Amino acid sequence: MLTLPRRTALLGSLFLLAFQPAADKVEFRPADGAELAKTFTMGGNFEVGDMTMVVDGQDMSGSIPLDAASGDFKMGFEVADTYVKTVDGRLVEFTREFVKSTSEVDMGEQSESEDNWMKLDGETVKFTWNAETKSYDAVYADGEGDAEVLENLKMNPELLDYRPLLPTKAVEKGDRWTVDPKSMGSALMFGLDFDSLALGDEIDDPQAAAMLEQLKPSFEKMMESFKTDCEYDGTRDVEGKQMGVIKLKIVADGSIDMTQAIDELARGQIPEGMEFELTLNTAKIGMKMKGEGELLWDMAAGLPAGFTLTGDMEMNFELDAAVSAQGEEHSIEMNVELMGKMDWTME
Repeated sequence: MLTLPRRTALLGSLFLLAFQPAADKVEFRPADGAELAKTFTMGGNFEVGDMTMVVDGQDMSGSIPLDAASGDFKMGFEVADTYVKTVDGRLVEFTREFVKSTSEVDMGEQSESEDNWMKLDGETVKFTWNAETKSYDAVYADGEGDAEVLENLKMNPELLDYRPLLPTKAVEKGDRWTVDPKSMGSALMFGLDFDSLALGDEIDDPQAAAMLEQLKPSFEKMMESFKTDCEYDGTRDVEGKQMGVIKLKIVADGSIDMTQAIDELARGQIPEGMEFELTLNTAKIGMKMKGEGELLWDMAAGLPAGFTLTGDMEMNFELDAAVSAQGEEHSIEMNVELMGKMDWTME
């Protein structure tokens, strides 16, 4: 057995350590007073794939104009953040100027566009960390503004920096980790806070609003199907700045069971005393998605510098129901498939 002298072994170990790749800290650590302007967009196109509708045994699939259910959309907004103060890694105070928000929808021969869809264009909001509630208190920086708009914002301000995608420790090229499904979904939905979301908030019909709220557990379960894998791809020079590169892949395959909600909504519409029987064999919305993208992280500033994600999406609605009312019996079987592409950017 060959045994190296102690000094030689020590020198050899130091030599090997010198050529070990250094771990990178890809972390959120803005300097007090740092400023960052960000533009977020989400868009895509969709079209009807396979579609069948059979009513009382008769195929009615050809009677529905499929072009009216196809189209594309784009929505986005611009903000300018000032990271006022950070304590022990926690951002305790920052302001966000909501510069502009726009949306466009083209569906069939109809087109709609809306400016200021967030109802906050031109406003600056101050966010202050509340240690008791473990959330941010939000007020208008100038003390004036629509309090209801701010209350209904339902935005987790931390998620506009893609912090859930960051590794929890120093990483080397090739290191991998996963992201919490709900946090990933929130990041893709402009920081939407699912924990405080009430699905029926914008619905005037109380019964329809109650139905949507009843779907929340099933919706959250579907969100759990989001599987996000991240991989650190080292650093990249972008216009003289070192950017940490995080590659990500998303796969989702889930569904929302609407059987009970539709049953209760239908029964609520039936006049008192009317004989009615509804049998719902199937009523669900399925969703599949595959996407790839990357997050660029400014290593010196400790802030996001860019985000892109492109994915293919499929949605499917299945309905199999029978109704018996006033001596008449009817049935319907429907299957509608929507296919399209989605893309997200932040720059």
